[in-house]
Amino acid sequence: MMAWPAGMNPAIFLDRHWQKTPLLIRDALPGFVSPVSPEELAGLACEEDVESRIVRGDQRDGWTLCEGPFKDDDFLSLPRRGWTLLVQDAEKHLPETETLMTLVSFLPSWRCDDLMISYAAPGGSVGPHLDAYDVFLLQGPGSRTWSIDPAPTDTAWRDDCELRVLRHFEVRREVRLRTGDMLYLPPGVAHFGIGEEPSMTFSLGFRSPTAGALLSEAARQLEARDELFYEDPDLTVDEVGGGQISDRAVARARTLMEKAADDAAARAAEHLGRVVTRGKPWVTPLPPESDLTPAELAVVRDGRPLLARHPGSRLAWCREGESVWLFCDGDGWRLSLAAAGFCDALCRLDVGAGTRLMPPNRECRDLLCELLRRGSLELAEGPSP
Repeated sequence: MMAWPAGMNPAIFLDRHWQKTPLLIRDALPGFVSPVSPEELAGLACEEDVESRIVRGDQRDGWTLCEGPFKDDDFLSLPRRGWTLLVQDAEKHLPETETLMTLVSFLPSWRCDDLMISYAAPGGSVGPHLDAYDVFLLQGPGSRTWSIDPAPTDTAWRDDCELRVLRHFEVRREVRLRTGDMLYLPPGVAHFGIGEEPSMTFSLGFRSPTAGALLSEAARQLEARDELFYEDPDLTVDEVGGGQISDRAVARARTLMEKAADDAAARAAEHLGRVVTRGKPWVTPLPPESDLTPAELAVVRDGRPLLARHPGSRLAWCREGESVWLFCDGDGWRLSLAAAGFCDALCRLDVGAGTRLMPPNRECRDLLCELLRRGSLELAEGPSP
């Protein structure tokens, strides 16, 4: 596990900078060596199940976007300047990059989204823009200059670009990142990075669920239960007027919606857990081709299984009253309070490296079997750390 960059106290960072102000950290990782080469990154962008993009252009002519998967000829035809390759979810495809995620291990793991790696040719950029999420920009080989406007007053987009590029951008601060430097940017900070030479940047992004996503999940769960319906036992004759909806009908609908909102708020833990652990379909694990063998079942039910997390699996847990929730890849299971320690250990599982866990009771053993059948967890081999 990597130490927090430059020995900074996480509590100080959370108090002064997290979702508040940008922070430049010089020599966050002194002597940092990229775990992936530009050629390997380009090869990854040619694979079907990898989300990748190539952005070309500049401030004068605008920017164009081309989405992968790409072919070798696509890279051979690129100019020497003015383009950027971006690959999402690198840590799920390249195990050697997984350790970079431990740089932000002092933050809740369910908030962490993915590691995006970008390679920029000289002059390459994606234009001035702002994001709705937190991001840590770790500079790899080469250098990149970032212009920043912490509080943009005009957030309209250019209408001549395929990308969401700001129409107006005012440089309030400029920093040049060299290998091993890191820049933290909270949501809403406008930024514009340009590669001064061939360079790579490792972007650790954090997901922020929208109110719409949480309400959509609440509506989905509510509809599945079919518990609340519009009712009008107080209907009167004067409300009957063809297709006209009466004021009293609107009031009944408002009351119904308020009841539904109260129900959604009461189940906030469940809705949040399901939303933040739901991954992208192309990286979410698939069930293994064969079910657990009797020997494997015996290890789970009677022994101390050596477990690892699938790279695309997302786990989280929380306490709620006298029970706990475990969430995995958009689904949730309510368990007894005795399972709290087990759930916490599950959420700390590494990718690839096995850890021995003792399910404390039958419900935990059954859940473990279910997660193995789904492919979210894997039985590992070798000694326990």
